[in-house]
Amino acid sequence: MALGDDKFRASISGKTKDGGESPFIVVNATFVHFIVLQILALIAALIGKSQPIYNSPLCIQRFLLDLAPWLYEVSLVISVASSFIGYFLFIYAIFSALAATMAIFRIAGWLEVYHVKQVNKKSVQGTANK
Repeated sequence: MALGDDKFRASISGKTKDGGESPFIVVNATFVHFIVLQILALIAALIGKSQPIYNSPLCIQRFLLDLAPWLYEVSLVISVASSFIGYFLFIYAIFSALAATMAIFRIAGWLEVYHVKQVNKKSVQGTANK
């Protein structure tokens, strides 16, 4: 987290009063979720586009298809299924990017409230010292 100072990060970390996860962990989990989705989408897309039997040398294709003629159809089904899963994960990752963006905005709001409290605390201390 690049926003805020060490005191701010300390104020939003740690368990909440009701025992729930800290806001710091929740925001970081949002970013981890986004990154993991992107990785899974890329892996599924690579599997979907690789088509290992179709793109292998002809001698290997003949050997595999003589050994198991149904393997070509299974390869196509796996390719289509992984393409669908990859596209779904990609769309989901885009919406997760929107959630991560909103998490940054939420942190900025917390930081604003934190700074306002710090300024008010300093002004109260300043008037008490006079």
